[in-house]
This record gives sequence, structure tokens and C-alpha cells, in this order.
Amino acid sequence: MGFFSWECTKSKLSIPAYPYAGLPKVLSDVVMVLPDDTMIYGTYDGYGNIGNKDIYGLIAPFVTGNPEAVRGDLFTSPIISYEGVEYEVSGRWDQPIAAVGISPNEMIDRGAERMKTMLEKSHEIIKLVMVQYYLGETYNQLEVSENCQYQGYFYPPEIREHLITKSMTMLERVSSKLSSAEQYR
Repeated sequence: MGFFSWECTKSKLSIPAYPYAGLPKVLSDVVMVLPDDTMIYGTYDGYGNIGNKDIYGLIAPFVTGNPEAVRGDLFTSPIISYEGVEYEVSGRWDQPIAAVGISPNEMIDRGAERMKTMLEKSHEIIKLVMVQYYLGETYNQLEVSENCQYQGYFYPPEIREHLITKSMTMLERVSSKLSSAEQYR
């Protein structure tokens, strides 16, 4: 599997794959807020992990409704709802499903609805915020994070430069806060 990432739900900046993207770590330091308002802090690696925590493993119980669910439970075949019955499409879309005698494509042509897989549903609940932008919001106060078109790695030069500029601003803010705190020692 290659790199994949999201955008920060607040800044809309891409969250880079650290250290692989070669961008400052401050851009990859994130908070993931789960539906139960649990907060996971760490550095995003570009492979679905925040620190040593697997994002999909963390959200599997919320997506499936099963508190014992694990990452593997999200990787299921697409489902089609046809005439009130759900069918798993585990083969080709042009081959008939034995129980119905027609293909998934024919079902769609006849008005069947393609249901989302658990993996697709999981992308509707992921909320990642760069640490520098997180102000303690709850899950319900944040928007869902959008997928990053650059996969956290494949940045064109102008986007890379923009991210570097943003990271310098973030680091200056941290430095300023530290300086202010020093005055009170």
C-alpha cells in the first residue's frame, strides 16, 4: 500500500507523511478526535498511524457498531441493496450473483442501490486536526477530514513551499509562547 493522508479539518492543510515527505514534523503532529471524544495525539506517518496507533483500528468499533471490531473488519466487499435484500459483491460486477441470477451491474440498471463498504463509511468519521490548530473541540464541533489529494507525500513545488511557510509560522508561534512562559519562571 502507498502513502495516504487527510487534510487538517480546521486549517485544510495537507497532513504530510513524516518523515518521508521531508517536511517539518510540526505539520504531521496531529490530534484525532474519536466519536466518544477520546483524543489521540501523535505524529502521522503516511501509512494510517498516529504514533503507534492505527487510525482504522481506532475507528473500527464506531463504524461497525461492534466494540470488539478491529481494522480488518473494515475491509469488506461492496454491498448492493436490491429489492430489499443486501448482496455482497465479492467478484466481478458483470458476473451474475447466484442467488439472484443477474449481475451487480444489471441490479444497478434496475434501480439497486450500491451501499458503502465499512472502509468507505470510516472515511465519514475521521477527524484529524494539526496540534497547532487544536483548541479542545469535541468530535461534534469538528468537520470530517477530507482525503488529501497529494497522499501526504506527492506535493507539487508550490504546495510544498506553502507548507514550509506555514510550518515556519507554526514554529514561530510555539517559540513566542515559550518565550512568554519563560518570563514567569
